[in-house]
Amino acid sequence: MLTALSISWLLATRSVNILWRPQIGSVYQYKWRATSEDYPGPDGVTTLAQEESDQDTVKELRPDGDVLMERKVTGVKAKLGSSSVPSKVDGDVITQSLLMSSRGVLLHRTTDAKEDVENPRFDLVERLVYPDKPVSVGDSWTYKESGSPVMGTYDNETVYTFRGSERVQGILAKKIQVEYRETSTLLSINSTGAIWVSPEDGSIVKKDLQVSNLTVGSGARMFNLRIRVDRVEPKVSGTPSRTSSPSRP
Repeated sequence: MLTALSISWLLATRSVNILWRPQIGSVYQYKWRATSEDYPGPDGVTTLAQEESDQDTVKELRPDGDVLMERKVTGVKAKLGSSSVPSKVDGDVITQSLLMSSRGVLLHRTTDAKEDVENPRFDLVERLVYPDKPVSVGDSWTYKESGSPVMGTYDNETVYTFRGSERVQGILAKKIQVEYRETSTLLSINSTGAIWVSPEDGSIVKKDLQVSNLTVGSGARMFNLRIRVDRVEPKVSGTPSRTSSPSRP
């Protein structure tokens, strides 16, 4: 007879596929927030709060497994202490075209923003790269990437660990622990935390990450940042996607 302990052990050791299975036409709404308690403002250390709303739409599933996404960014706001900070995109709707690999790696991005407001180095701290094989609770996988002088990024690696299932926003989501670090610079940005994904299609449900050693201006002033991302609307389903996951990273 199986005991409660043996059932728990079997569930923990059972391998699962954590795959991104996008569908053409699927739409996801997210609220992105970032807060800092030690931001080096012009008059000394202060608090920083930023937020935006993102709408992601799956536009195309390509034969090689790549996924074309459209992201609309609205409601960009920032505050230093109790004062609002003018934004380069205040009141604008920014539309981005994102070409992603089947494992979630950003391959190419274009934007209609009037000014360059993207920071490729910062984007990496909250990236999820899906595993390329089934995993059990406690299993880890590592993604390493070379830096790009043109993009302003450094060599980096992220270790992901599957921590089992956890209910968030009414979904029994798969929880993935994240440990990111840059490996080719002394002023290394690091991030730790967790990302939760839907068991249905692998889409992001929630992120909660603590980012360390961010810099302002010339890099002499450093601060820490907490990033939280929440899916705020039920997803709109689209056309069923491919049934197998390509091997491309």
